[in-house]
Amino acid sequence: MTKIPIDECYTLAQRDMKYTLVHAKKRVTAYAIGKVMEIIEQETGIKRVSIFGYSELSAGSDIMEHPGMKLIIEHVNRGSQLLESWLECGNIQSNKRGILNRFLVSVDLSHMSRIQLLNYIRDYKHSTEQELSEHEQKYFKAEEELNRRMEKIKELKRLRAEDQKEMDEMEQELNARMDRIKALKIENNTLKSLMQ
Repeated sequence: MTKIPIDECYTLAQRDMKYTLVHAKKRVTAYAIGKVMEIIEQETGIKRVSIFGYSELSAGSDIMEHPGMKLIIEHVNRGSQLLESWLECGNIQSNKRGILNRFLVSVDLSHMSRIQLLNYIRDYKHSTEQELSEHEQKYFKAEEELNRRMEKIKELKRLRAEDQKEMDEMEQELNARMDRIKALKIENNTLKSLMQ
């Protein structure tokens, strides 16, 4: 069907997309891969779709940055059931020359190959930096919110102090009026008693 001899094939089914990674035994041109994909599309109805910023077919060094490759590596390390694989020799773990073997994360660092260890360190550093960045963002947001609330409290205290001052002045005025009313009552009662 394809006439391109391959020794590894990985397919990740995620939602309505499938990412396929193949390793050819011999160097193949992008044109030849494109022709094979046209034949596959005609025979099976499988359509090629590009992801924004990436072509529908990636090869060589471009493949390492492709989101599909990153997802495949992630699912390999999780032992995901969504990932299917076929290898001419052995399996993903046993085939040390496999294209995904260097990305396997072993819990036992002493059994990792040099490239696995370098990938593990790079990924660990990246995830740690990302976690740190997320924590810093949360801290800055919390600090901003705290500062905003402190300013609101200061404003409310200022308004409360102004209101308290106004209330004290009103109370003094009311007390003065009450004293005046009492004085007028006394004066009124005095006048009444004098008129009798």
